[in-house]
Amino acid sequence: MKLLVAFLAERVHPDVITLISSFGSNRGLEPFSPRISIIAVRVLRNAHQISYRHDDGGTICRQSARQIKSINNRGEMPVFEWLETTALAIWVGESLWGYPIVLGTHAIGLAIVVGIFVMLDLCMLRVIRGVSFNAFLSLYLLAWIGLLLNVISGSALFTSQATTFIESAPFLIKISAVFAGVIVGIFIQRRLKLRAADWDNADTHIESSATALAALSLVCWIGAIFAGRLIAYL
Repeated sequence: MKLLVAFLAERVHPDVITLISSFGSNRGLEPFSPRISIIAVRVLRNAHQISYRHDDGGTICRQSARQIKSINNRGEMPVFEWLETTALAIWVGESLWGYPIVLGTHAIGLAIVVGIFVMLDLCMLRVIRGVSFNAFLSLYLLAWIGLLLNVISGSALFTSQATTFIESAPFLIKISAVFAGVIVGIFIQRRLKLRAADWDNADTHIESSATALAALSLVCWIGAIFAGRLIAYL
C-alpha cells in the first residue's frame, strides 16, 4: 500500500491525494487500509471524468461527471449524461461491490451465449464431430438466458460511463457484432429445427448456406469478444 501511495504522489495531482485521504478519514479508515487502495484505484480509473476545485473556504471539492449537468440549448440534460446521474449508474461506478458484481454477471452471460453458439458453429463447420445437433435445440434456451444476462448487466455497465462508451469505437463495434450474431443465431436456430435430425447423420452433407451462417456467426462472436476487450485500451 505504501508503494501505491508513493506512485500516486509522483503521478497524480496533489489535490487528488488529499481528496483520497480526506475521503477515507471521513469514513474512519486507516491511511493504509485496503479500502483506501480501492478508492485510489477508482480515482485513477475515472480520472478523465473527475475535476477538482476549491470552494470559498479553500476546501478541495470533488465534481464528477455525474454531478456536473451539461445543459443543451433547450435547457435539457443530454440523455447519456442523464444516465450517469441515475442511482444505478452511481451504484455501479462508485460502490464497493457494484462494479465487480455487474461485471461478473456480464462475463457469465457472455460465457454461456458465446460458448453455446461457438460450439454449434464449429459442429456445423464439421470442425467438431460426434456432438448431437438435437442437443443444441434445448441448449438454445440456455443461450438466450445468457444473452438476457448480458443485456441486463451490459446496460448497467453502460449507464456508469455512458458518455464515454457512446463515443468508443470498440464499444460500437462490439454492440454491432453482438446484434449481428443474435440475428444470425435466430436464422441458425430455425434451420436447426428443420435439419437437426438429418445433420446428426455423419454422412449427411450440411448445405453451404448453413455453413456460411455458421462461419458468419463465428466471426461475429469472436469480433465481439476482441472489441469488448479493446474498450478498456482504446
